[in-house]
Amino acid sequence: MEDVARRAGVSTMTVSLALRAGWEGGHRVSAATRQRVLEAAKALGYSMHPAARALRHGRSYNIGFHINLAAFQWGGVPAWSNVILPMQRDLWKRGYQLGFYHFRPGDIAEFGEFLSSGRFVDGIVTLGRNLSRREADVIRASGIRAVSLYEKLAGFASLLIDEEAAGRAAADYLYERGHRQAGILAQDIRVKRWTGRLRGFRERAAQIGLEIPAEAELLIGPDEDIAGSERRVARELFRKYVAGGAAVRCLWVPSDYLAFGVVEEMDEQGLHLGRDFSVLSYDNFEGMGLAPWGKPRLTSFCPPLADIGRSAAEILVAEADGKGPDCRQFQARLVVRGSVADGPAAV
Repeated sequence: MEDVARRAGVSTMTVSLALRAGWEGGHRVSAATRQRVLEAAKALGYSMHPAARALRHGRSYNIGFHINLAAFQWGGVPAWSNVILPMQRDLWKRGYQLGFYHFRPGDIAEFGEFLSSGRFVDGIVTLGRNLSRREADVIRASGIRAVSLYEKLAGFASLLIDEEAAGRAAADYLYERGHRQAGILAQDIRVKRWTGRLRGFRERAAQIGLEIPAEAELLIGPDEDIAGSERRVARELFRKYVAGGAAVRCLWVPSDYLAFGVVEEMDEQGLHLGRDFSVLSYDNFEGMGLAPWGKPRLTSFCPPLADIGRSAAEILVAEADGKGPDCRQFQARLVVRGSVADGPAAV
């Protein structure tokens, strides 16, 4: 630090404050001085030692990502990297590390010990809708700063996606394209992660006159475990639908996990996406580089995953302000490709 101070022409205290900019105390030096210090540090190959910093301040400077979704453990949730990478990048900029931790739902005592103040993590991110009541209680009792993703929980900062709004926007889009009838291929509405997307679609469809015939509701049972088999199940459903006559040829499929199966079955049957059938989806996995067929084809709603990751980082390291836990709601945006054709009523 003395070497950096001499090179930058400042005191060692100024070096310390400048290198902590974006963390605690960094706002006390000017931008110009900080830049001079950073350039000197870079030229000398100097960086702060995270373990020494943690020891000095009595904090871990580590944020925990609580893995409580089984599919996450073997990479079954491709969208997660689009949340995690922006979160990790922002935490690094603020002097924090991101670690991943998994506890079985029954290991409550071990989980509580892990959350002991300042021992392992200074904050925790968790998938709120998969959190058991006992786990949530343990997190609240610890007093640790916590962020719940996709589910509003008392005592947690909650980052939500307005999935009902996406469902309403889906109905509006199909109607504007000239469709007056639409089908649904999804898991039953009682399944929590589908509820908003389906409820919003149904409610808006009823308001604008977009008919959803009973025979065009292709619903998977609420208790059927399809994790890892979504494409196969969607293909079977769609195959039966086509074999039965399929009068309605416009589908709202509120998950790419299922929509990919529908498109694969269409390809195998020689049906043309966007001509023989219109398919509107949700997730935009293709926009994340996960198109099974190379070039993106599905018109899909894209959840703002990077914004959610950055907001989680901001909340977890922000200075306490005495206010209650933050709750933010994000909007998915429509990415138009070629999977929805004009309907019979199109102008």
